[in-house]
Amino acid sequence: MPSTKQKLAPPPDQRQYVIQAGNTLYGTASAGGTNGDGTLFSVSAAGANFTVLRDFAYTSDGESPRPTLIVSGNTLYGTAPLGGSFGYGPAYRVRTDGTGFTNLHNFSSPTDGRYPYGGVVQSGNLLYGLAESGGTGSKGAVYELILPPVPTPVSLNVTPSGGMLTLSWPSTAGGYGLQQSAVLSPASWSTYAGTLTTNGATISGTITPAAARAFFRLVNTNGQ
Repeated sequence: MPSTKQKLAPPPDQRQYVIQAGNTLYGTASAGGTNGDGTLFSVSAAGANFTVLRDFAYTSDGESPRPTLIVSGNTLYGTAPLGGSFGYGPAYRVRTDGTGFTNLHNFSSPTDGRYPYGGVVQSGNLLYGLAESGGTGSKGAVYELILPPVPTPVSLNVTPSGGMLTLSWPSTAGGYGLQQSAVLSPASWSTYAGTLTTNGATISGTITPAAARAFFRLVNTNGQ
């Protein structure tokens, strides 16, 4: 495993571009962001509502995410050619709202290749891609990944009553945390600091909004 961060020059034919789903564009920056390891972002086709969906971190996420994203439903798939558990890059998925980031595979070379520059293509529940080097003959590898099921998002219910709001979701949906933000673009999410109670089949919290508007979301704390 590489002992320190590396900087590899992109292949000469590697172009930077974005993909479009509906009225939203998705793309990556190979450096910068909070950790200096690159970002995943979205922006409307009109150039508004720019949002950083993910600040990559070398060991947990990978480094220098490639622009070769694909989108399937509300899920993005991509690769980062560096970082991850072994330093040789991961293939990952993340929801289009930035939640549920998961490394599907951490390349470990020589068994499965290293530096997955080429992105991925999808066929059913399979992803295919290329690793630039490593593998049995140290000349690179073509790989196939079987996709685990994408967890079904849990609905957050909002019930107004007398100037207060009750936020609730099913208690059977374990591993979810409530976050809040005063603005949506760009959002600044923080963990909800109020009291949550479990009453039978429901987890809920009651708040008195302190501003004219507030935003809330549920985040799977298990990384799904």
